Amino acid sequence: AKKQQKELKKTQKALQKEKKQQEELEEQLKRQENDFLNAQHKFNSIQEELEFKTKKLETLMQNYNEAHRQLNTCQEDFDRERNDMFDTIYELTNQLKLKNMIID
Repeated sequence: AKKQQKELKKTQKALQKEKKQQEELEEQLKRQENDFLNAQHKFNSIQEELEFKTKKLETLMQNYNEAHRQLNTCQEDFDRERNDMFDTIYELTNQLKLKNMIID
């Protein structure tokens, strides 16, 4: 029974770790968006400014898309692991109940 409780705590900690990782990725994405909005640069001509901002926008869009893909991947992994852990918790709980009934 104690072994099962330890496994249960272990799975709960793993869920918390995954959630924290997801929150960190979301925070990173927000920082990148803020960096884009706060970027300032002095230009000699409008054409120079346009070229600079176009390149910057393309780079930021690539970074955003990559971060978004990573976030989706983490979310899918998190959901899959969470479901596996819920299944494990359910099985361990049932085993614990059965063992407690046998002991009583």
